[in-house]
Amino acid sequence: MQTQSLFRTARRIGLLIAACASFTAHGAIVGSTTDVDFTGHSTSFTFLNQTFTLTDNGSGFPSTVSASTSGTAMYAKDFFGISVFFDPPRNYLVFDSTYQYASYPSATVLSFSSLPTLLGLAVTAADGVHFGYAEFAGTLFEGYAFQTAPNVGIAAGAALVPEPGSIALLSLGLVGVALIRRRR
Repeated sequence: MQTQSLFRTARRIGLLIAACASFTAHGAIVGSTTDVDFTGHSTSFTFLNQTFTLTDNGSGFPSTVSASTSGTAMYAKDFFGISVFFDPPRNYLVFDSTYQYASYPSATVLSFSSLPTLLGLAVTAADGVHFGYAEFAGTLFEGYAFQTAPNVGIAAGAALVPEPGSIALLSLGLVGVALIRRRR
């Protein structure tokens, strides 16, 4: 009798993990919305082990921020360099393959970066290109977001969800709590 119960529990856990894996396959929006003031220094964030850095260049209005990248991390660019988008209405700006992207190993000044700004981001990985965006106003970094599914665009202001791995761990923890309660 106890063997059948363990078998059913293992089956349920397997189904739960399969559901989480399915969720991962469809992609999600992951990132951070923590406000960080980087006045007088820099702030960095990573996605798929690739780093984006924003630095206070101390030059004041209108260009307070410089940006750089490492690895396959890239910023959206135009003819003049890194493209800066001035906080447009949400979801009208979609960062995807229609933009050109480039790496910037050394700090590059962002024109008019003292205003509320959005930057398009891209990271090339083995499964394709992952698009994202960063948001800041002068030296206040407001956050970033990435699409976990490769080659899929992301709308500026897209809602963040927990990473699929976090959801899987939470679900397994809840299953464990349910098993302990059931045993008692």
